[in-house]
Amino acid sequence: MATTALTAQPDRLIHLFYGVRNSADHPFKQTLEQLASQHENLHLHLFYSEPLHNDIIGQDYESAGRVTLDHLRNMLPSNNFNFYLCGPAPFMESLVNALKDWDVPKSCIHSESFGASTVKKVGKNVSDKPGQGSQEETGVQPCI
Repeated sequence: MATTALTAQPDRLIHLFYGVRNSADHPFKQTLEQLASQHENLHLHLFYSEPLHNDIIGQDYESAGRVTLDHLRNMLPSNNFNFYLCGPAPFMESLVNALKDWDVPKSCIHSESFGASTVKKVGKNVSDKPGQGSQEETGVQPCI
């Protein structure tokens, strides 16, 4: 996804929040690091949920634990982004609903889960229909 986005729009601001267990379970590590070194507009945020004893915070990963809405809120300047999510169903359900609660329009949340389950459509319903409340009334801004 990152390669495609950078190829199509090389100047687009991209924050990639990437969570894995640890360095033994970190696909595309070298590829992503290389992309980030070549594109200053690509910001990698690496999370290890179960770091190994030899995994070094600040070198191998930035944050221990899983990617959460609190991390997004702390690391992004606003909720005015397109969010592309991919992961197992429990992660997806949690983060998709959290983004909706953060007033991210449904049209700005793009998700694909893997595994046997699908993402349940629950949580706060933010209208994407024009004319259903102004930006000032809803607090929702168009995603970039």
